[in-house]
Amino acid sequence: MRFITYILSFITSSYILLKKYDEKNGKNDKIIMKNLLDMVYYLNKYILGIEQKIVKDSLLYLKDKVIIMVNHQNYCDWMHVVHFLVQEGRYDINFVCRKESLNTFLWGKYIGRNFIWVDRDYKKDIQNIKDQLYKLGDKFILFIFPEGTFGDDPEYLRFSNDYMKLMNKPTLKYSLSPKYKGLQLLLENIEYDQLLDMTLIFEENYPKNYNRNVMATSYSSLLLDQYPQKCEINIREVNINKKNIKNDLLDLWVEKDKIMEKFYSKHQVQYANPYKKLAKNFIIFLICCILLKYSKKIYKFISKINRINEG
Repeated sequence: MRFITYILSFITSSYILLKKYDEKNGKNDKIIMKNLLDMVYYLNKYILGIEQKIVKDSLLYLKDKVIIMVNHQNYCDWMHVVHFLVQEGRYDINFVCRKESLNTFLWGKYIGRNFIWVDRDYKKDIQNIKDQLYKLGDKFILFIFPEGTFGDDPEYLRFSNDYMKLMNKPTLKYSLSPKYKGLQLLLENIEYDQLLDMTLIFEENYPKNYNRNVMATSYSSLLLDQYPQKCEINIREVNINKKNIKNDLLDLWVEKDKIMEKFYSKHQVQYANPYKKLAKNFIIFLICCILLKYSKKIYKFISKINRINEG
């Protein structure tokens, strides 16, 4: 129920904002972005009740031109990324998106105009990225999800670990092996001040068994209010050798997996039964309908009692 409310509020607010400002020449893109990010933040906070714990070095701060590598865990992790940055007071957000994202309802044109999109074809994307560098401006935070997808299918993890073994690397338990070419294109073509690694850890994602705990791994699970509410964000500054990106990125993901392993050794929470939530939401909805239907009679009854008490 809450996630449906969230989506309806999100669509309505987005429509109003995108219609309010001039979409044709994009001159109000920065205003639109700030309003959209604030909207996501407040919807996260007051409808979904998102909670975050930030783990970072006390001396770490976000510089002007930042590239952030993020692990991909579920359909809702982008909302936690936005939530974190709004709290940091940063609205200059950009994502590396697949070209298919341009077909997204309502947001498609805005994404195409503001975010870096790629074809997932290395030769084409060299030129794609060069042609879109103007979107970053003088100050930016650019996110890339090197895994490309998340392990909502056991086969993904199997193929991923077959590759890790081939590369003589430890197998991964909580993430998929990252693809390096997208990151390589960014590092070779973008002037940046800082390269960060962000690890998103969702308490309710334990155990990583989607037959028992399907939290936010399918659209049907979201409709059953299975969305990631609590998140720990580990963020650190890293260095990657541009001549050895593949190996360094794989090692980085092995370290990520160890961070997640350490967290889950102390936090083993399985998501609540979604059908109990659904039943509870249905009862609340039914009560609201009854109250609405008999509101006049209830109002008359309360008024009658007040008159008796006053008399």
